[in-house]
Amino acid sequence: MLLKIERIDWREALDIRHRVLWPHKAIEFCHVQGDEHARHYGVYCESLLVGVASAFGAAGSVQLRKFAVDEAYQRQGFGRALLKRLMALEREAGCVVFWCDARENAVGFYEGFVMRVEGERFYKSSQPYFKMSINLQA
Repeated sequence: MLLKIERIDWREALDIRHRVLWPHKAIEFCHVQGDEHARHYGVYCESLLVGVASAFGAAGSVQLRKFAVDEAYQRQGFGRALLKRLMALEREAGCVVFWCDARENAVGFYEGFVMRVEGERFYKSSQPYFKMSINLQA
């Protein structure tokens, strides 16, 4: 199995974002303000795009948004490899605080990257979330 991670155009991320994160919403819901200026990455299995992640912000503070792996490829290391590479690239670019709004059921995944919960649970479209972050320069 050949795994490859590379930059992608934000439009390439929409299908996976839609199918994994918000399948009951219109696909337009998965296009977020600032997509055109963010950095987007995809993980491929052979030549098939199976996961996406987007980095919003500048070196001081970067937010991971719309991180999604196709259901058929979850729990096989694709998401872990993608997040590990994205964090390394952001660290190299000088990122200090790397953070995300993590769905409650994914908190354990992010804790595996030494990200810590900040604050209380909150909701987006009835989904429970926690803000999580890590200092990449520590």
